[in-house]
Amino acid sequence: MLWLRSRPVWGTVILTVATWVKIWPIAVIAALVIASKQRMRAGYAFLGTSAAIVVAALSLGSGLRVFSFISEQTNRGIQIESPVGAIWMVQAALRIPGSYIYYDHDILTFQVVGPGSFIAVALMTPMLALCIAAVLLIGVRATRAGASFERLFPPLVLALVVTLMAVNKVGSPQFVIWLAAPTILGILLWGRGWRTPTVLVTVIAALTQLVYPYLYDWLLVANPLMVLALSTRNVLEFVLLAWAVREVWALGSHSAQHSGHPGTHVTARSAAHTAPRQDPPAAGLDRPILIPRE
Repeated sequence: MLWLRSRPVWGTVILTVATWVKIWPIAVIAALVIASKQRMRAGYAFLGTSAAIVVAALSLGSGLRVFSFISEQTNRGIQIESPVGAIWMVQAALRIPGSYIYYDHDILTFQVVGPGSFIAVALMTPMLALCIAAVLLIGVRATRAGASFERLFPPLVLALVVTLMAVNKVGSPQFVIWLAAPTILGILLWGRGWRTPTVLVTVIAALTQLVYPYLYDWLLVANPLMVLALSTRNVLEFVLLAWAVREVWALGSHSAQHSGHPGTHVTARSAAHTAPRQDPPAAGLDRPILIPRE
């Protein structure tokens, strides 16, 4: 990801290959296209690499299965670890009739059903698409307001990645690993301004580790304590999403453009009475570790 500003084409090629293996890097590519001045080169690299992958797959006899990730996502049920699944996991923990956990032998995962769950199954994929579109539009707003790449890229990547996690009927524990890259990127570029998401991601990871794999058997019987731990983790994902979206939104306002440091917001009135601050090029937790290049 740190290559993307200086080498957007090669960085995008690598991320595109990764996207066809596991979908989440598409969030980084989308953020790059919005935040970078070299968005056209990145976009062409993504389309060209994707076309090459599809042609290669078709030539090897994949048929339309090369696009199976789309149909499989649409047809999946509600996984027990997903945030939306908490609605019925809590009911199962309270032993409310009609809500229960079952094992799907086709996709080899545990899912949950209950009153209204089939409606949620139908709505979650369109809702995910709408939420991603909303985050992208907020990012475009920030770009048009003049937000720099270094200020906009980390929170926009984080917002898109967390959206893929939080507004999803699939909730595998491995999803939490997705948060590592944007968290490290934010620490490097924002320094202490990235404290809040760093703490949130740490707690989210700890709760996930508690549930899986150590006490997963308890979750499978809807143990109330495990459901509470999982639900807390899911709520924190939305808190993290709210933080990231707020930061991107703030960059789209005129007042945020007068902020002297990533992760801080001052009003335009106060900025007019504050002399620009020049940070020394020394790394530390109170300033970015990587000094952005102009």
